Amino acid sequence: MKEGINYTALCFTIAIAIFLGNGMLLVAEKAWMNYELRVATQMIQESTERMRVESAKRMKKMQIQSRERKRVAVIESANQRNAQRIKRETCDFWVAEYRKNRTSYNKTMMDSACSR
Repeated sequence: MKEGINYTALCFTIAIAIFLGNGMLLVAEKAWMNYELRVATQMIQESTERMRVESAKRMKKMQIQSRERKRVAVIESANQRNAQRIKRETCDFWVAEYRKNRTSYNKTMMDSACSR
């Protein structure tokens, strides 16, 4: 056999090595991309769950605030009606007093009570 380098076999060996090396890089890159996609998907799912929970909390808080506003509005309305009733009763009282005794004090009190 000849002593020397078989360039055909060397070239063939280098080509196969390059092909296999590129194949390994491709497989490693695909594996890394799959890993990154799984991590990203997991992060998105966790974020979505957090947002869902926070949204539910926010909705519950808004419902509570709405109920509280309605309750305050009902109380304020009742207070206004009560104040108007008391003013009307006070005016009626002083009108009746003025009809009984036509004094300047009763007239002043009637005018003051009925002017509100």
